[in-house]
Amino acid sequence: MFAPQLAKRLDDRAIEAALEHERAHVRHRDPLRIRAAQLVTDLQGPWPSAQHRLTSWLAALEEARDDEARAAGVEGADLAAALVGSLRFQSARRYTGVGLIAQPQVVQARIARLLRPLVDAVPPRESSRIAIAALLVLTLGLAVGLGIACGERVIRPLLALSS
Repeated sequence: MFAPQLAKRLDDRAIEAALEHERAHVRHRDPLRIRAAQLVTDLQGPWPSAQHRLTSWLAALEEARDDEARAAGVEGADLAAALVGSLRFQSARRYTGVGLIAQPQVVQARIARLLRPLVDAVPPRESSRIAIAALLVLTLGLAVGLGIACGERVIRPLLALSS
């Protein structure tokens, strides 16, 4: 969601940064996931650990979407500008509906993270493919090794059965 009144307060680069961040939320169906997580948290009643887990997950989710927007070419400084603009917009309207964004320590940590250089990391899907390939190579090597060591004892009875 992006308020048109907020767009009037931001420059074009900050608007594009915010939109890319929001598009990342849409691609991952985050609004639905957030509502489901909030429902589960509400059902856990008075336990503060449930709310703490939800808050931590929401912070991690925002970081992930920031990283995804940055990987798509958005500058971290533009995302930080959009975040600050959003906070000012909410403050001017006295809107406190976004609990996570209203926590100063979370906002400070997020802005500091956005202003640091983006770390080039192997995307999760790429690292999973590498892990799967390594596991397949290891399994193949183990099968060949066992075949060399014990193959004759296994094959001879099978050949006798087929005769």
